Formats: sequence, structure tokens, C-alpha cells
Amino acid sequence: MSLTDLMEATGRGDLEGVKANLNQVGKKNWLGETALMKAAINGHANCIPLLEKEIGMQNNIGWTALMLAASNGKIDCVRLLLSEAGRQTTEERYGLSPRTTALMIAAHENYPEVVELLLPYEQGLKDSNGRMAKWYAYNSSWGEGITRVRKLLENEGTERIPPPLNGLLLFLKSAMMGDVDGVRKHLDHAGYQDSTGKTALIHAVCLGQANCIPLLEKEFGLQDNDSYTALMHAAKRGHSECIPLLEGEVGMQDDDGRTALMWAAYNGHTDCVRLLLSEAGKQTTEEWDDFPPGTTALMMAAHYNDPEIVELLLPYEQGLKDSEGHTAQWYANNIARGGDFTRVRKLLKNEGTTRLPPPSDPTEILKFLERVDKLTTENESLKKDLSSSKNE
Repeated sequence: MSLTDLMEATGRGDLEGVKANLNQVGKKNWLGETALMKAAINGHANCIPLLEKEIGMQNNIGWTALMLAASNGKIDCVRLLLSEAGRQTTEERYGLSPRTTALMIAAHENYPEVVELLLPYEQGLKDSNGRMAKWYAYNSSWGEGITRVRKLLENEGTERIPPPLNGLLLFLKSAMMGDVDGVRKHLDHAGYQDSTGKTALIHAVCLGQANCIPLLEKEFGLQDNDSYTALMHAAKRGHSECIPLLEGEVGMQDDDGRTALMWAAYNGHTDCVRLLLSEAGKQTTEEWDDFPPGTTALMMAAHYNDPEIVELLLPYEQGLKDSEGHTAQWYANNIARGGDFTRVRKLLKNEGTTRLPPPSDPTEILKFLERVDKLTTENESLKKDLSSSKNE
């Protein structure tokens, strides 16, 4: 069988593509490889929880996803695949004997962090030639560069603990799939951050799984390696339904001083901007993407020609200046690329300096917008009733 759409999506680390093709879980290509194995080879740990049903499968030569992750030094994938520990290959390949383990492979490839993770579960296991992981560490072409691995395996024992259950994997999968009961069942894993710093909350928000957010309050405020919060990820992706549930992260800034409001404005997500107006007035602290320090959400909206967002932000940010002394009006009038900026320039033509204080609570904004929608609906209904009565 050739590559499936699921395998291709997993190879790219495309979470949306993985979710769309989960009906292909369990299928193998001509090498006997699964989508989970593709994720392990390429280090796409974010895809692994969604492919939990493929745990334990082996390819044509007996390699598991854990072994493939170990052979490529994908430490975050190894952590999620520890339930496969203890399995052994069935054929000789790549100079490795049959019955090789993931630990032996990690020792052979000189990945000390992986060796340390696998040691409690696989120490003492032997390949078809009776050799343990220690032998692979001392008979490697790495020479002196393998010192750490050799030290870890110097006193390799024979007592092993059973591989861990899939609790962490199921916790992350539940968050990503919006499975509230699954998240609740495995809440002891809350607070876990992968090698990119992402939490279950961030993974859930990236996929728009708002129903899981209240259960993951312990992870509020945690930032990934890019210093982004779950709220920022929601704003970047336009998941407005998540924003009122992340009130505890409102006002936080990343390492460049950007807020969730700025990310919403930068990406043109008007609904998110409405819910994040309480962050209005904040300014960046570092130069970023040709924007100098001191840039506001309004300046970004003007630069990217988004009149609806400009109109929303104008009362709260007009007159603010960046580190070069420019206001939002300057951004509207000094655009190198083409496009019709008429509406944005008109809105900012008489940009003032008097600003309103930003509204304080995104949940109150949401309630206000709901009341406006209700009144609008009632108004339209009354108009129809009046029109009908006139025609009678």
C-alpha cells in the first residue's frame, strides 16, 4: 500500500489533516509503517496523541514507533511512546541484530537523553547475539563522543519496571479531541509541557476545543517556548469561542510585548478583537516583523488594511505613538504594497489623542454583544410585524 492521506499529514505535522483522516488509522504502507511511525520519525509529537490506536504496531522488520523515535533522537516522541518499551525487532537491519530494543538503538546512535528515559524499562534485555545496550554503547563508531551514554549504561542492570500506561497520551488526545470525560479522567497529567512548551490546554485551544478549557485551569498562564499563551493561540487562529473561557490570561504579553489582541488584529480576526478590547492600549516592547517597539494593535490593523478592526480599536488607541513617533494614521498612509486603503485612511484622517479607557472584562463584552444581537433580532421581528400589519 502507498502512503495514505493520514501518513502524509502526519509526516508534515499537520494536525488538522490528521484529524480529517482518522478513518485511516491502522493502515500500513509497503514497509509496514503506520502514520504513528511517520510522526515518530519526523518528531511530530503533536500528532501522536491522535494516533494512540496505532501504539504497539510494528513494521515489516519489527520496528515500533518508539524505536524509530529513539533512532532519530526525538525525545518528546519517546516520552509519549514509552508504553511500547520492551518490544524487540524481528530482523537484522542497519547493522543491528534481530531482537534489538529502542534502548540499544539509542545507545548505538548516541542519544543520552533517550537512553536515560528508556533504561528503567529495557535494561538487561538481550539481542539475538546475547548483547545488551551496554555493548552497543561500547562498540560504537562515536568514539569519545559517546561518554555520557557509556556512563549511563556502565552498570546496566537486569531488573526492569513495567512500561507506563498511556495516561499522558490519552490526556493529550482527550484535550485535542474535545473529550471532556477523558480529560477529567487523566487530570493528574495537567501541567505537562512538551519540548515546544505546549500544554494540553494550548493543544486544545489550537484545535478550537473550548469545552475542555474549564478543566485545564491549572495550565492557565503557562507559555510555550515562543512565549505564547493559550489565549494568544486562540486569537491567532480565530477561535473566538475559546476567548471568554481564558479570562485569566488576559493582559499577558509574549517576549516581544505582543498581546492576544495584537495577534487577533494582526491576523484579521474581528470577532476575537471584540472580545479582547480590555487589552487595548498595550504596546510592543521589541522590534518585530518590521514593526518597531511601541506598536499597537490599531497600528497593525491599519497596516494590514482592516477597517472593521480599525473602527473597533480607534476609541481606545488613537494618538498612541510607536518608538519612532508614528501614530496609526502614519501606518495607513505609508504602505508599500497595493490595495484600496480608502476606508482605513478615512477612519484615521482626523485621528485624535483622547482615548476611552478599555472595557475591563471579556465575558461582559460577550454578554453585551449577545444583548445587542438579541435586540437586533427583536427589532427585525417588530419591523416584519409592522410591515405585515400595514399590508393587511
